[in-house]
Amino acid sequence: MAICWSACSGATHTYTNPSVFTGYVGGLLGIPQITSLTGPGAQGLNTIQTYQVTMVTPTLREELNNGQTLYAVPTNVGPRTMPNYPQPVQQGVYTLLNGIRVFAGTVADPFFVDLGAAFELPDSGRRWRAERGRGR
Repeated sequence: MAICWSACSGATHTYTNPSVFTGYVGGLLGIPQITSLTGPGAQGLNTIQTYQVTMVTPTLREELNNGQTLYAVPTNVGPRTMPNYPQPVQQGVYTLLNGIRVFAGTVADPFFVDLGAAFELPDSGRRWRAERGRGR
């Protein structure tokens, strides 16, 4: 038995704000932090990925989504953008037909950057001096 993802039909990528250069902008540019995969709390997800799970056997091809929209969990880009990363991870675990549980997302990825801090970097020297009472 093979479970087919992404290469099968049904994988989608939706860009909610094509003018923004990054896929995750929560906590930046006045956009709320990312706390959910959909609805309130997902405004900072510029790239939203969905997928389908298909069971393929020699005699059968069966969609297992059971009518659910399955969302891929984005990479954890840091606490300023995603203050409670385990929450969207848990939302991204789905139970399909016959009790099959699926998850699509990045795990144990060595990439990590706190985008909020990176975009605040130009202001860091002034903030550091101000915190130490050294003015400008």
